[in-house]
Amino acid sequence: MRMVVPVERAAGHILAQDLRDPQGRVLLAAGVAITPRYADRLRSLGWLEVPIQGPRLGEDAGRAAVEGETAQRAVLALHKAFTSYRNERWLNTAALRSVVDRIIAELRRSGPVLHHLEILHSYDNQVFHHCTNVSAVSTLVGMAHGIAPRDLPVLGLAGLLHDVGKLKLPSALLNKLEPLTPEEMQLMRRHSEWGAEIAQEAKLDQRVVDCILQHHERLDGSGYPQGRAGSQIGPLARTVGVADAFCAMAADHLYRRRVSPREAVDTIRTDGGYDREVLQALLRSVALYPNGTFVRVTGWRLAVVLRQTRDPFLPMLRLLTDADGTALHGKPVRLTPDLPGGPNAILDLVPPEEALEVLPPQLRG
Repeated sequence: MRMVVPVERAAGHILAQDLRDPQGRVLLAAGVAITPRYADRLRSLGWLEVPIQGPRLGEDAGRAAVEGETAQRAVLALHKAFTSYRNERWLNTAALRSVVDRIIAELRRSGPVLHHLEILHSYDNQVFHHCTNVSAVSTLVGMAHGIAPRDLPVLGLAGLLHDVGKLKLPSALLNKLEPLTPEEMQLMRRHSEWGAEIAQEAKLDQRVVDCILQHHERLDGSGYPQGRAGSQIGPLARTVGVADAFCAMAADHLYRRRVSPREAVDTIRTDGGYDREVLQALLRSVALYPNGTFVRVTGWRLAVVLRQTRDPFLPMLRLLTDADGTALHGKPVRLTPDLPGGPNAILDLVPPEEALEVLPPQLRG
């Protein structure tokens, strides 16, 4: 089982996946025992969290939006494209189109539901990981929403480049830990317009340009940069907007920790600015409780999510401990909200490092 823990809690565990820098070079290889020195070094390089080998509880940990190699290729291609634009004012999109084709092929091959995002990143490359996630989620939601196959490369490329306008922002502003001032927020919001200009200069499909310009517009007119509403916002831009909001909330940032997929979806659902049909497609596309996630259910029992069901709110679980911490070895169970006495509600998520501390020794694998 692959688990993700904060880097400061990683010492003593086995690394489950290669860690690479933005240039694609391996910093630390999978299978290595993480020493305190390694953990300190990763922290100094800005890493927020690392994947470790967790206990074997019999579940399929599920797949990411895109798997490690594809995500690394996307991050590397974005890094090169952004660097070429900074140095030469030229956006090389050939490698990006190739990455988008690979993402689409992988999503078609892997099935309709993603279980977690590729959220492992450092401060230096979190923008690239975010854009990769938005591209994958936009594409998957587009598939679920019935977007024509010929339009998927447009949607994937728009997701990959939706934040390209941030190239024109000062790095100090992008990396600021404190809340932005009104003047700084106004400057930050210009990235949509700048991104559309960059895409226009690169002679990209006008629908890609429109998505970049409109991905922060909202159906109720509350968005930016133009305050568009309703049908003034293109259908592909609505999809990228939902994917961007979801991925932004479900991954760590300099200024805040991520929330669970369920919390991210609930936040989007209560906002009147997002397309409801796209939201329904998102619910068909993401696991609200990803496989391998530790949860606390009614009765204060620790459980792990085994697999998804047709109802995204009712996954299959394996109960691990009862309210007193006694190990349970029962068969997998499904949440049964209408059955008294059953595990009928997920109360909250349990961080992996906390779950490992309370997990009985016989269940640690």
